[in-house]
Amino acid sequence: MKKQECCCYQDLWQNHRRRQNEQNESTDDTLADDEIDVSSDVFFQLANAPLVSYRLPSTLIGAKKNENARDSEIPLHRPTEIVIEQDVEGAAQKHTGGIVWETAYLLLEYLLCQLKSNVGIDDSAIDNGKPNVFSFLQRKDSKRSTSIVEVGAGCGMLGLTLHRALELAVNQNSVEGNKPCTVILTETNEVMDNLRRNFHRNCPTENDDNISPSCDSSSPPAVSVFELDWTSYQEHCQDAGMNAHSVDLILGTDVVFSTRFVEPLLQTMEYLCHENGMAILCLQERCPDSHALLLDKANKYGFVIEDISERVFDDYSCCRFGMDLDCKLLQFTRESLNKAKKENKRKTPKKLKKTKRSESKDKKPRLQEIT
Repeated sequence: MKKQECCCYQDLWQNHRRRQNEQNESTDDTLADDEIDVSSDVFFQLANAPLVSYRLPSTLIGAKKNENARDSEIPLHRPTEIVIEQDVEGAAQKHTGGIVWETAYLLLEYLLCQLKSNVGIDDSAIDNGKPNVFSFLQRKDSKRSTSIVEVGAGCGMLGLTLHRALELAVNQNSVEGNKPCTVILTETNEVMDNLRRNFHRNCPTENDDNISPSCDSSSPPAVSVFELDWTSYQEHCQDAGMNAHSVDLILGTDVVFSTRFVEPLLQTMEYLCHENGMAILCLQERCPDSHALLLDKANKYGFVIEDISERVFDDYSCCRFGMDLDCKLLQFTRESLNKAKKENKRKTPKKLKKTKRSESKDKKPRLQEIT
């Protein structure tokens, strides 16, 4: 059998940079990451390869290990490169989950930069006090496992690579106050076969039939894959053992492409995300009507949206290709909404008194629109 060609994300970018710099040798200019022309065939090659891979950063792999880490509980044998089989034919004819889209690479780059910043192993990635996804996850008081769910996981590149990176972080035991973690990849039935193949390819010792994370913070993160159709989310979440309002972080890439799925997606996110949770969606505006509907309906389901795209592109040069591809990183939080509700609740008694006096004066009924 002929060996399938595997395209490595980092190798393709390195080759592209070298070619562009060679073309600019006459002017003695060396291009920085943010000056690389992304109109090249890098993502075209990735999208059409039967196998693609992502190599974890050497800074994360080579981090100084904490002397208190317990070797026997950490899977040191894990490879540091995630290899993903793509269903190119299926993606072209049946569904959108057969290839790794640009947004998956972009969100992965951002999350790994945030992780390196949080564990303090890469000074260039430190955010100088700016909000950090993993600091946000660690601040919760609960002793239960931190839960990360990817919706519309596709081939599994994002979730599987993030899981492996978290394993390395636990192995180095460098995250202060580290909490146990589960990473759950979800998809619709038509994509599950390929997702499971990639799961078993990269996590052969894991069990995707149930989730039983350890409460020991030194244990490696657990990872699982489950079917999750947004139109049947309660049934599928129950089958996967995911309780309502139990998830700390929801991730998704290119999951907004049809207006009929926007509200089911938001309903699923609202069901899963607890009141202090967060969701990050990385999107290209493939359907303007769907994108507009997402922004319009998010508040209805209790989310406050912040577009963090410019901040990410400014802070991390490895993410700047997303700017040229018109990618958006949207951060959904419920915490800001809860603060607003609490603030309004404190003000309510005074408003009620004023309203009562006003009504007693004019004796006119007041109508309230019911939505």
